[in-house]
Amino acid sequence: MNSADAQIEILERAVQDRVKLCPQFRFLKTVPGIGPILALTIMLETGEIERFASGGNYASYCRCVGSKKINNGKRKGSDNTKNGNKYLAWAFVEAANFAIRLSARIKSFYQERITGTSLGSTIGIAGSGVTRLRPAKASPPLSVARERRSRAGLQQT
Repeated sequence: MNSADAQIEILERAVQDRVKLCPQFRFLKTVPGIGPILALTIMLETGEIERFASGGNYASYCRCVGSKKINNGKRKGSDNTKNGNKYLAWAFVEAANFAIRLSARIKSFYQERITGTSLGSTIGIAGSGVTRLRPAKASPPLSVARERRSRAGLQQT
């Protein structure tokens, strides 16, 4: 096992030497369960974060929300289960699993909700606890805010 651990360490060092975390993703390393390699994975798989109009759109892209359709209280289907980025889904599940082990606060959140739920939904619950620990969304850069205002003005006319 020491040989595998040594090889993993060499690979992780090589990745960290070649790829640097962008400023808008630096908060990821403050979230329990997300280390340097997982933060880089999330950054590289996300791409330009500005392409998502809202956090909900990003969560959907990451496959972190359900895809069932409900209209007037009736279930209309569960299409689009394969849409989005499967690697981001994996990364956030990994983060949730690590957070359960590393953070007493998230572990207690997880323990309170584990009774009577399936493993998949329990990991999802822990993942939602991880996302609640992130800092508040900062205002978009001025250029992005101007672009949104100009688009809104174009759509109104």
